[in-house]
Parts: sequence; C-alpha cells; structure tokens
Amino acid sequence: YALGNSLLALGRPAADAGLILLGSAAQYGPSADHIPWREPDLRLSMDPYGLSKQAAEQCAFAAARRRGLKVTSLRLFNVVSAEPH
Repeated sequence: YALGNSLLALGRPAADAGLILLGSAAQYGPSADHIPWREPDLRLSMDPYGLSKQAAEQCAFAAARRRGLKVTSLRLFNVVSAEPH
C-alpha cells in the first residue's frame, strides 16, 4: 500500500499511463486438483512471498480504482528453468 501511494503521489499521470505489476505463480498456492491454473482460480497462497504478492496486487488495483488509473498484473510462472526444482 505504501509503495502504491508513493508512486501515485508523484503526480497525476497522463491519461493513457498505466502500471504493470509482476506477480507470481506463488499467489495461487499449491494445487493437486488441477494444473494449469486459470485466471479465475482462487489464489490461496500459503507462504509469505505469495501472500505479499497478492496483497500488493490488491492494493494496486484498489488505488487504481480510486484514481482512475490502469493496472495490469502479470503472474509469472517459472521464468528460470523448464524443470521445476
């Protein structure tokens, strides 16, 4: 929340300006039921990293609604290796 407010406090951005957040697969938490995850799936992270990413995303979207800004969140999955370890 503090970071979002700090960025927004810099001034009113141009009408077409937006913010891109880099989220994480960790936001979804473990899933034995189905893979791949889908966008509308519940995000039930059980670790601090995933929870913090989810909280940051929610704060950014809330601030964007209040200020009329555009926000896009990209939830990245394994960007380092094809084999999860």
